[in-house]
Amino acid sequence: MNNKYRNKDLEKINNWHWLVDLLAICFPIFFSIYICIQYSLWFYPLALLIISQRQVALVALGHEAMHGLLITNRKWNDILGRYICHYPNLVSFSQYKALHLLHHRYIGTQQDPDFYLYNYYPVSFVSWSKNILKYIFSLHLYWDFLKYFTEIPYRINKIFNKNIKPAQKLIKSDFWNYLTFWTFILTFSVFHSWVYELILYWLVPLLFSLPFVHLQNALEHGNVNSESPNETRSITSSYGLTKYFLPLNLHYHCEHHLNPNIPHYNLLRYSQYLQYQGILTSNPDLNINLLQALKKVFHK
Repeated sequence: MNNKYRNKDLEKINNWHWLVDLLAICFPIFFSIYICIQYSLWFYPLALLIISQRQVALVALGHEAMHGLLITNRKWNDILGRYICHYPNLVSFSQYKALHLLHHRYIGTQQDPDFYLYNYYPVSFVSWSKNILKYIFSLHLYWDFLKYFTEIPYRINKIFNKNIKPAQKLIKSDFWNYLTFWTFILTFSVFHSWVYELILYWLVPLLFSLPFVHLQNALEHGNVNSESPNETRSITSSYGLTKYFLPLNLHYHCEHHLNPNIPHYNLLRYSQYLQYQGILTSNPDLNINLLQALKKVFHK
């Protein structure tokens, strides 16, 4: 990282902010479940939208942990990221971290493991929707999720081909911890007869959220102007749908790539700092609103 992008004051970590974020994520989930159970399942479509968005936010909080930004104690930072943020969302902390560091290093190139998620834009919205639906009903969306975020496909293939090697070298495999975590969750759910609730209020919303991950990548990197730093886009609007699709200030994505050591709650101030320093030049992909970003991604 270039030293001109450093800002030590804004890189400081608040050791308790993660708890505020976690409460803001969990309360809408629990409230949505309570409303459906206590009153009526007619509220379920709304609950689905809320829970799935909060799950995306929880993964984003784990993304903070991958960069060591939850708390200053690295051991507890990783524990929180692994067991509180990522494992509940079927995400391997180690697998995702290994891929994400490659994403930062090779952004905009075919070596970037995320390249396939954004390199084909712009497309028409109709075409994108058809492809996503085909992706969903063919089950490829879910298998690709497992291949990207977990070691499960690799472990299955290894049973039949012992010489197979992982697609990338993991920082440290957490497969058995991951497996133990979900074995406990499933056993606990069966023992307490909560399997129906686990599927309805957690796994279904999780599957529902996956197309939005594709949209998130499109907004961050799809059809980005070549002058934009690090092949990324920043979206200035910070409320409404922007927060829905890009929680925890992910819409300051150019700023995040310029300095991954900035906690999400300081990204707004960091963006202002960069503009004051004249580092963020004005181009079609910096400081635009959500509608403008969508037009850039979905036109052809």
